[in-house]
Amino acid sequence: MPESTTKSRILVSVVIPVRNVELFIRGAIDSVIANDFPREFYEILVVDNGSTDRTIEIARDLGATILTCAGTISATRNVGVQSASGEVIAFLDSDCLAAPNWLRAGYSRVAAEDCVAGYFYDVPEGARWIETDWFAQRDPGLTRASSLCGGNIFVRRSTFLRLNGFDEGLVTGEDAEFCLRASQSVPVLSDDLIRVIHLGNPKTLRQFLRREIWYGLGALGSFRLSLWDKPFLGTLAFAAGMVLGFVGLVRILFGGATELFALGAMLQFAVLVATLVYRRRHINSALQAVRLGFLYSIYYFGRTIALLYALAGKNSYHGIKESPRSRPADSVPHLGASSGLGDSETK
Repeated sequence: MPESTTKSRILVSVVIPVRNVELFIRGAIDSVIANDFPREFYEILVVDNGSTDRTIEIARDLGATILTCAGTISATRNVGVQSASGEVIAFLDSDCLAAPNWLRAGYSRVAAEDCVAGYFYDVPEGARWIETDWFAQRDPGLTRASSLCGGNIFVRRSTFLRLNGFDEGLVTGEDAEFCLRASQSVPVLSDDLIRVIHLGNPKTLRQFLRREIWYGLGALGSFRLSLWDKPFLGTLAFAAGMVLGFVGLVRILFGGATELFALGAMLQFAVLVATLVYRRRHINSALQAVRLGFLYSIYYFGRTIALLYALAGKNSYHGIKESPRSRPADSVPHLGASSGLGDSETK
């Protein structure tokens, strides 16, 4: 990391896709500006996808460069990279708050090694149990990762362009697909020094279900690259259990045997148990295991509905054609010292 007395040049381009996020955009940009990274060495590119509120006015007042794009979230991010001047690209979502050392940590990691780097989201202070249990499933330190969250990714611009960027044909799931594709040529690293708080997490079970239906619409993107994509295979098995259970229930209603219904229930239960066993290193108590089992049942149910949508040739859910990440949450929780962000961690 050069000192601020060095001849100024853009090292990092921060790309923030937006659409009607006036409740969030000021916080996102302010968190970047507050970083311990000289202002002359980075730029903030806000890529607008048809905002009709004050999002662009706020972003412009804060010194961001405004770009426009009409298309998927992938296309919006790609437009930002095409106009970027930095040798490193930092993707931040509009409903995220960067840690004070976010730019320094991300730039240092990618400058030291040609890789894709980031970390799964921190949750805000006062987060609901859905957020704390679900987003606690991440490894500390520096580890290899199968995927990263699109709102917290660092990558060299040259590497991103060589990989042809995000798949613009995907309406969602573009981050997982990009990481899977990138892992075939460069390391994909989870680094717990590269941290952001995500404000747009689902707060209720209904929101959680809708989120998984939406994200499930992009699952085929990863499955095209890897036939052993575990979430997708788990969804197929869970869906098979649902079908068997439904057919078995119909048979029971007409006086038939219960074996088919029981087989379907057993298959679904087996998927949940296998998932919890695979995630066991992230489970700290029996109560958390029960809660995660419940969330995973909703997860697989939502992904099954998404699979049905995909098989029907639909790429939207109830008319929603933009990612939930671009829409405000029901409320903006208070942020405080217990959020887990800071620059004191060491490896």
